[in-house]
Amino acid sequence: MDTHSLLIQVLLYVFLPLWGIAGFVDWCCHRATRIEATSGLKESLVHSLMGVQVGIPILLCLLYPAGSTASPAG
Repeated sequence: MDTHSLLIQVLLYVFLPLWGIAGFVDWCCHRATRIEATSGLKESLVHSLMGVQVGIPILLCLLYPAGSTASPAG
């Protein structure tokens, strides 16, 4: 198995399910703490930060393909 196939397999069968499980656990925690009554600005900022943490690596992957020594796509 080449490196490309291995990376795709790990992303699809390890990290993607872990991300889904983490989201479900987050939902369970919010449900247990009655988020509708206890959330506020802090909760919104935490979720915005999590979105940025996911968005930056995705953006970098789109702009700089793995193994490429050329300038950014575009």
